[in-house]
Amino acid sequence: MLYVLKDEAMADLQSWLANAEAMWTMQLSSHKAHAAKARK
Repeated sequence: MLYVLKDEAMADLQSWLANAEAMWTMQLSSHKAHAAKARK
């Protein structure tokens, strides 16, 4: 059996993943900064 992925569906997924990654990067950076302040 052969599966074919549609380009537009993959583009939607890549866009969603990029947005999710950006959000988590921002959240983790904020958490890191908060934790660093709390140690002082």
